[in-house]
Parts: sequence; structure tokens; C-alpha cells
Amino acid sequence: MKSPSANYIPTLDGWRAVAILLVLFEHASFRTFRPVGWTQLGGHGVEIFFVLSGFLITGKLLEDNSLSRFYTRRVFRILPILFAYVAAVSVLGFALHRIPLLGSEVAASLLFVRNYCLFPLMTTTGLGWFTGHLWSLSIEEQFYLVWPLVLLRFAKSSLRGRMLAAALLFASYLAILVLVHAGRILHLGGWHWIPNLSYAGLIVGCILRIALTDANATALLNKLFLGRSMLVVALVALYIGLFHARVTIFDPVVCGAAVCATLVEPNGLVGRWLEFSALRWIGRLSYSLYIWQQIFLGFGVDYRPFGFFSQFPMNLAAIVIVASLSYYLLERPMMRLGHELTSRLAPLKPKLNSPVLAKSSF
Repeated sequence: MKSPSANYIPTLDGWRAVAILLVLFEHASFRTFRPVGWTQLGGHGVEIFFVLSGFLITGKLLEDNSLSRFYTRRVFRILPILFAYVAAVSVLGFALHRIPLLGSEVAASLLFVRNYCLFPLMTTTGLGWFTGHLWSLSIEEQFYLVWPLVLLRFAKSSLRGRMLAAALLFASYLAILVLVHAGRILHLGGWHWIPNLSYAGLIVGCILRIALTDANATALLNKLFLGRSMLVVALVALYIGLFHARVTIFDPVVCGAAVCATLVEPNGLVGRWLEFSALRWIGRLSYSLYIWQQIFLGFGVDYRPFGFFSQFPMNLAAIVIVASLSYYLLERPMMRLGHELTSRLAPLKPKLNSPVLAKSSF
């Protein structure tokens, strides 16, 4: 595996682009393809996002070895766009009455518990739609309340210790999932919690990043994937095609394998495709795209809060324009401010050696 230049990891922006394009396709075709089952492609895209997030966040934690730096950067990375979006939908819902919106879903979104706020009529009435995508952001923030503490507790230990930390976290996740299914079988209402336990993709990304801190583990991954990235990604594409109607329990590992394959072989054909400048640009905009697309797609087309600009194909152009403005005028400046603030903190402790360094863009 080649060492990245200037802390940039090839193909990851491309994978972000693939993930957000899957989400956009699902939401854009919400009415058209829903009857034939093409409604879960976005779920596969979110799983890719989770793997990438776990990978990059773990890399930054290992690199900085500082909770204060991590949480400061996280605040400036996530909150400005989230607050701007919630303010926008609040105006559209409460002041202009252009979209259905409840105070409870706004509060749940701001408190990062949106994944526990369910609206059974969302797919028929649109109630809950305009904050519905924030469930994944809630999942991430809940996970990152725990994982940094666990990881940094073992950060100075051996690879085995760090892998043990990730394994314990994964075992806890599985134990909760078993309890949920038991509740479902016993009719205790556990079914309602199942969609809210999507931590596996994050954990897969964490384990992959930890593995890449060890030369032997990196050599093993090279042996498994080097020269096979095209085959691996083709099989993953086949898997997504076969399971286009639902996300399976194998999604985290499958998506993790695809990401790993191109990390190992960034100069392969798939790796070069993922490095196309257009894909990299879409990948950099992926967070803003993900946040803002919800008011233009799906029930955004039905309620048309922006009139002409809510109709196809103007809604697609509007998404790109709004996301670009969001990225260049808000997201990137706030990220830069976060990095400037953390640079004033106490000097970093010596960081762990690692074959791959995560780019500071989380």
C-alpha cells in the first residue's frame, strides 16, 4: 500500500461520491421505483458512509491522541450545517407552512436522537420526512460519545489491545441486537428499535483503520486484495444489485471490503475511476449534499416548498447549488476555524506510527 501524500488517502472522496449518489438516486426515484423495490439503494450508500466515517475518525484519534481536539473539530464540522438546515426547515414548516413538521422531530434532530423518533406514516404522508435522514447523523454522534473514550484508553497498547477494544464494542452491539430480536419474538415492541442500531459499519471502519496501524496486518490485507480490487468491487456491485430492496446484516463487511480493496490498490482501474476530479468534488460536497437534498427530493417534490425549483429536473440543479453554497460558505470555513482553534491547544503527544494517515476532513 502506498503512503499517501500530504495525509490524503486516495479513493475515499470517490467512495463518498458513490455513497451520496446512491442516496440521491433512491430519494429522487422515491415515487417512481418504490413499487418495484428500488428503495434501499440509499441504505447501502449510508453503510458506505459509516465505514468511511469509522475509518477516518479512528485515524484522527490515533493521530492526535486528544479528545479535546477531536470533539472541537467534530463540533465545527457537523453543527453549523445541521443548525442551518434545521433552521431552514423550521421556517418552511412553522412559519410558512410549506411542509409538515413537528417540534418533536426538530428537538430530536438537535439532540441527536432522531433515530429513536419514528413516524409510521412518513412514507404515505411525508410527516417526518424532512428530518428523517438525520437518523444516520444521530447514530454517528451517539457512537462517537463512546468510541473515542474506549479507543484512547487502549491507544498506547499493542495492536491486540486496540483490536480488543473494537471487538468488545462490536460484541456489545451484537448483544443489544440479540436482545432486540428477543423482544420482537416475545412481542415486547423490540422491532421498533432494530433500525436504530446501525453501528456495525462504523465498527468495521474502526477495525480496518486499526489493522492498518500494524505492518503485519497491512501485509495481510495487501495479500488478500492486491490485484483483486476490480473483482471485489464488481462482486460488491452485484451484491447491491441483488439486494437492492433491502439492507442485509452483511452490508458493513461487504462495503468495508470494497473500501479496503481500493485502499490497498489505489492505482488499479477502480481506484483511478474513484479519483476522477468530478467524483472527488462530489465526495467533498457529500455532507452538504446529504443534509440539504431532503427538502428537494422525495416528499419535497410533492409539497414543492420552493415551487418551480422543487420540480424535476430543477430540483437536482437546486440541490447542487445549495450544497455548493453550503460547503464553500459555511462548511469549509467552519472546518478551517475548528482546526485553527485546535492548533492553539496543548502540543500533541507523540502519535502512533501508521501506514495510513486520515485526512483532517471529518
